[in-house]
Amino acid sequence: MIELEASTPNAEPWLLQKLSAWGFTTLTDIQKKALAAGAANGESLIVSAPTSSGKTLIAEIAALAALRKGMRVLYLVSHRALADQKHLDFEKRFGEQSDDPMATVGLSTGDRSEGDVDAQLQVATYEKAIGLLLNGQIRPESTLVIADELQILSDPNRGPDIEALCAIFRQRKVKQFLALTATVENPSDLAGWMNCAVVQSSERSTPLHQEIWTAGRVYTVTFGQEEGIETARPITGNDLHAVVSSLLSGYKSNRINWLPVSPKLLS
Repeated sequence: MIELEASTPNAEPWLLQKLSAWGFTTLTDIQKKALAAGAANGESLIVSAPTSSGKTLIAEIAALAALRKGMRVLYLVSHRALADQKHLDFEKRFGEQSDDPMATVGLSTGDRSEGDVDAQLQVATYEKAIGLLLNGQIRPESTLVIADELQILSDPNRGPDIEALCAIFRQRKVKQFLALTATVENPSDLAGWMNCAVVQSSERSTPLHQEIWTAGRVYTVTFGQEEGIETARPITGNDLHAVVSSLLSGYKSNRINWLPVSPKLLS
């Protein structure tokens, strides 16, 4: 608790207690920046940071603060499978399966629904949310909208509908808008459109490495770096089973946290 308090100097005691209960002892760079920018105080933000930098916890903190104020929370995701997983996660974090239940949790994806139709925390796909908004089931003026993977706006097929959804939220003065993205190229433009502040970080709490295996050699590059290095670790050839065995061996010895590219994929 002391370590967490030291790393989060502006956090209120209730938030520190909750984070400690959730098992967190420190925060990542983007998490600290988002809290400093007001994620737990109702500020609308575009949070842009690499994968594995801790953006999901920022959303959970904002949701926690909103629920404490009696607001509704709408968590938007890009795919149904992800919605299913988030629904399960939030039931354990906020709902009936948590040690300290504080909200009803619902799921709405188009093909199925779970929980209360008027749940305090609703997980939905972007497309389903359009229908929920137009039929009055979502009241933007009293809702925290969390838009996960908002770079989907650039999708040529789905992007226009999602842009229209965001425009409606903006027009109806959504209470708080929190967008999470790892790859959007113009966060400042997006923030200006949605009347948000931008919070950015290039730090990744869990480094990701990619290896390219070719011609009997291994080349490794860490994401975020432009140039890689040749490593001395031997490779096992083109046999798929041998490659998988090598990966599992490296994983068990905690040597790897990277994405492999088989020699076959390079041919």
